[in-house]
Amino acid sequence: MRTKIWHQMIAAQYKAIYLSYFNSYIRSLERWLEGILVVASSGAVAGWLLWTHLPWLWATIIGTAQLIQVLKPIVPFLKEYDQLATSYVFYKQQHFAYEQLWELLETEDSNAKEVRDLYLKLKAKELEEVERTAHFRVPEYKLIVKQTERDWQEYLQINHQIQSNNE
Repeated sequence: MRTKIWHQMIAAQYKAIYLSYFNSYIRSLERWLEGILVVASSGAVAGWLLWTHLPWLWATIIGTAQLIQVLKPIVPFLKEYDQLATSYVFYKQQHFAYEQLWELLETEDSNAKEVRDLYLKLKAKELEEVERTAHFRVPEYKLIVKQTERDWQEYLQINHQIQSNNE
């Protein structure tokens, strides 16, 4: 049971870190897309003089804005942003709950049945989260994985005195 709790605790932390970075990435993407739409919508007035000299630039901006308008509702994760943020909070809470269970094992003379029951409750919550988010899968982007692994290794080193094998 101790090994299961340990693995669930550090896995929840890893997922929380990844979702934090992924949410930031999605938010940045959304801001860029909105920025392009703002430039295109306000550019007509501001660019009267410029567009007469560079009509191809205006055509590119308008075309890009129209494409964004059409694709934005179907761009993966922009419409699920709130659910991704909820998943991040869920995994932070799971990590904290597993950490408390781990501490219970480490510091107290705990009852095996009590520990098992708490563990199974946490696993049931995780199954509910999997069911809630079953309609989408968060992709693994190499840059985000790299950032996540760096922060996760730092977490392990600071909180559990575990050195990275990558160092």
